[in-house]
Amino acid sequence: MSESSEDRKARLAALRRSRNNQKDGEQSTQQTASFNDKRTLQVQIGTTDSDNKPKEEDTEIPHKPPVFQLANGETVEAVSQRIQDEILRKAHDDLIETSEYPIPEKISYTKDLKDDLKPYYHKASIRTERAINSILSDRYKNSSTS
Repeated sequence: MSESSEDRKARLAALRRSRNNQKDGEQSTQQTASFNDKRTLQVQIGTTDSDNKPKEEDTEIPHKPPVFQLANGETVEAVSQRIQDEILRKAHDDLIETSEYPIPEKISYTKDLKDDLKPYYHKASIRTERAINSILSDRYKNSSTS
């Protein structure tokens, strides 16, 4: 994967030349394919013009697609994604409201365990509330007497 850019450019230029030769009906004079230690395919193609002069390599300049920005600094892609999300959310909400079937709760792996322990959680929450209330009432009594 750490192929140098020069090797990649040479390989792409060779592939372009071979494709052009196949379209024009020309045959390449020398065509070899070999694998190097990095397991990348290297293709070397020697071609000639009708004047027996070697063709110059075409160099391809990589470029990114243009990014359009709006007046407030947002990109078109971000705005379109936000609009798409809003439309999908509205459609989902409308579907849920008009659906005659209830949406099932998410089933988790611990749902049955939580259902078994529900009475214990209820008792613990009642005891916690009572403890908090007693602490607050004691502090209130102490602060009012002081």
